[in-house]
Amino acid sequence: MAKLELDTDKLKECGTSIVNYSNDYSTLIDSFFDGLIKVTSDGVWVGPAANQFVTNAKNAKNYYKRLTDELKKYGNTILDLAESVNVSCNNNRAK
Repeated sequence: MAKLELDTDKLKECGTSIVNYSNDYSTLIDSFFDGLIKVTSDGVWVGPAANQFVTNAKNAKNYYKRLTDELKKYGNTILDLAESVNVSCNNNRAK
């Protein structure tokens, strides 16, 4: 018979940390790319090259935002796993 041992408290800590880090990362990405994009709206850089830069920056920002979404999903999956294990163990104990 196989044996599985999990510390659901540690799983919850890890899941929560990943979700929190992904939120922090998302805020950092917003700030970073908003600053890059602002160079054209402030008139610091104008012209076709500036417009292309802004387009590229917006595309890159979207990539990083999708990454933060995936990281958050991963953290939530770990939290769901911990909860499922707790429920399963509690159901088995009750019998």
